[in-house]
Amino acid sequence: ETAKYLLGFKVNEFRLTFLSVDGSVLKNPKVLTAPMKATAPYMERAIDEINKAEHHPGIFIYNFVLCLLKPPYRRYINDLSQMDTFLRGPDFEASIDEHRKTLKVKSPACKKCQYDKICNGVWKSYAKFFGLKELKPVNDGHSYQDQNS
Repeated sequence: ETAKYLLGFKVNEFRLTFLSVDGSVLKNPKVLTAPMKATAPYMERAIDEINKAEHHPGIFIYNFVLCLLKPPYRRYINDLSQMDTFLRGPDFEASIDEHRKTLKVKSPACKKCQYDKICNGVWKSYAKFFGLKELKPVNDGHSYQDQNS
């Protein structure tokens, strides 16, 4: 419903970001957010609505894993793999991507997934509250970039 409403304003871009389990959310995460698996159908429905728009807004998903979306929706996940984001100063150099990987975790089952090399998993803070059982290896042969799967 929110996507339909925003489309009325001719929004050019939608960034669907799964809520991070940090900050104020840590006070009561199981009330303020839900497991990714429970939110996936709503995200997919929002994408379907957005794709009906005549002006074709961009769609980007953040903080979500490929295995919980159906094949045609996986292509919208935008924070996969290495983005090569560096901070440089006179006396330092740091990779934001490498630091980010230390804050994420995968299920042991992820090693069997066709997306293991490009997916960084879920935030450790998310796993602390919701676990890793919902993460299942995908081996359906679809590229995450497939548009008509």
